[in-house]
Amino acid sequence: MHIERRKHPRFKVNGGRVWTGRWSSPSVFETSASLVNDLSLGGARVLTSSPPVVGEYLWIRPARPDKLQTVRAKVLEVQMVNQGEYRVRLEFDTPCPEPFVMCLLLEAPASRDNLRCGGGPGVEHALPE
Repeated sequence: MHIERRKHPRFKVNGGRVWTGRWSSPSVFETSASLVNDLSLGGARVLTSSPPVVGEYLWIRPARPDKLQTVRAKVLEVQMVNQGEYRVRLEFDTPCPEPFVMCLLLEAPASRDNLRCGGGPGVEHALPE
């Protein structure tokens, strides 16, 4: 018998495309294309090509241009899974809004190749709130 330890159920996401962003210095906000592996109201696991630092904050925005909602999450763990690919475990500051969750759950599956396109320095994809 398995005892659930999480406050919120976790949902498997078929590679939901998002932009993740972080402050790499006080004046530079960097973004990168990332994929969501799983998601709950309390956090997420994301595959990214840009490894953040445990304890820092990431801003996450669905890659769809019509979905402008951004959520902030604290980095709890970073694991290298392949050369240039990192699995990042995140905890949201506040419960993840339902429209954000539904946007990712209903999105068509994305491939890992999406990690290698786009991204890089800039604020045009994911802005901090």
